[in-house]
Amino acid sequence: MKTLRSKLPVAADPGEFSPFVECACRSLARLCRYVISCRDVQGCVERAPLGIYIQETRRLEELLDAFGARDNAFWAPFRSVSAAAKLASDLLYKVLHLKYAAPFYALFPLDDDFLEATDRAARVLTEVLAEVSDALLEMAREKGLSLPDSIFDDFCSGREVPPFLLPGDRECRLNPEAQRFVADLATAFLNQVESSGIIGAYATACERPLAEAIPHLFCERQLRRSENEFHNLQAEYDTALAGTRTEQRDKGLPYLRGHATVIFHLLELATALSHYYERHVIFCSARGLPVRFLGEERIRELLFDYALNFSVRYLAKARDLCRMLLQKYAEIGSITVPIPVYRGFHVRPSSLVAKIVLHYGTEVTMELDGETCDASSAMDIIRFNEKIHALKRRRLAEEVATVADRLGGDDLMPIFLALLEEKKIILYAGDLQLQDFARVPGETIGEYANRGIARLLATGKIDICSDITVTLRGDLRVLEDIRTLARHGYGEDSFGNNIALPASLIYLRR
Repeated sequence: MKTLRSKLPVAADPGEFSPFVECACRSLARLCRYVISCRDVQGCVERAPLGIYIQETRRLEELLDAFGARDNAFWAPFRSVSAAAKLASDLLYKVLHLKYAAPFYALFPLDDDFLEATDRAARVLTEVLAEVSDALLEMAREKGLSLPDSIFDDFCSGREVPPFLLPGDRECRLNPEAQRFVADLATAFLNQVESSGIIGAYATACERPLAEAIPHLFCERQLRRSENEFHNLQAEYDTALAGTRTEQRDKGLPYLRGHATVIFHLLELATALSHYYERHVIFCSARGLPVRFLGEERIRELLFDYALNFSVRYLAKARDLCRMLLQKYAEIGSITVPIPVYRGFHVRPSSLVAKIVLHYGTEVTMELDGETCDASSAMDIIRFNEKIHALKRRRLAEEVATVADRLGGDDLMPIFLALLEEKKIILYAGDLQLQDFARVPGETIGEYANRGIARLLATGKIDICSDITVTLRGDLRVLEDIRTLARHGYGEDSFGNNIALPASLIYLRR
């Protein structure tokens, strides 16, 4: 298929393109001078002219790319600087959005002043944008472009800003599913906090050079995925909860929306910075080229000290809020699940169950024969496992007595073979080593066999097959994850080998 470019003749002289670039750069040149003047006078630009700056750089880049500037030796350097101008202006706009919008978000306080840090980031990016603007004007002069010398002042004369807010008098809307959706959204938020891995990766990345952190611990693709997920959480909140009577009555709900929103915008910034580092800085460093405008020091300050730093801290605050909301809006129920096939609730399955409960932060109990334990404590579940083992031994003792009476004789091996054939026990070792296990005078064959069973259990050579189940009570969302875990063998096969967990339990892998 022929494209527009393939139908056009090739210019004999790249300078023939100059009039078209001049036309596309007229407003941008005035905006560049405005940005430079802002840096020199007030330290920061306003959002309105910055928005036009972004539009003009996109328009210029579209023109350059459409007619082959990227692959042309004369115009490629100019295209590179225009791309830097687009990136820097976009980064600054994102930070300015946070500067002006964050005071209206419901956010929990942090030890450090987020707005003050946002101001610092805006000043750094204004300096970067001014440097890029200066380079763009200089490059235009080198290319012989004739551009206006005036400053863009359409938005620089100080427009009036109203000293008031409009009244929030819109009528509340009704959503009968709003309360149920709170728990769904809080659950999705918690799952995203864990699956993103941002908190753990950030702690590691802070101790390493930038080249080791990106893209090995953080990369553009990973950050963009997390950015989109938190944007989805914000959108889902606005669809189901914003303006509802439920939101009006629960003062904690706007904090859920506020944290999803601020994290989304911070991850937007982090994604763009990671993109620049991966696409441009690493490229230049690999070829021994100088890195212009956003060097490693500035990237580290903006990415780690600002965007990811506050993302992690607001994630931690929001995680606590989500657990509180789940306790408040949780739908309580119960499920019955089988015990793990391999040695019951030993360390691994107990830890996984407890990790699920702790992930949601709600109360869940495990019950068996009228006794209960706290399912958020792996140690409590492991201790509870002793009761399960005792119940298994009592039930097997009755089976052993029946088999012993049926078979008769004094040899244990036929009894063990019968139990194996009837799938009452499972064998983990080929050699049971019962030769030196003597029978006590006066002991029945059934008592002798049960004593042998106890010895083999203690040495881990066998286990008792059982259909014992336990009941768990608590938040249905937590119970559903535990049910899924049980369906997948609690992460183990019948011989204790690890097996993969489903995607819905991805947070257990961290």
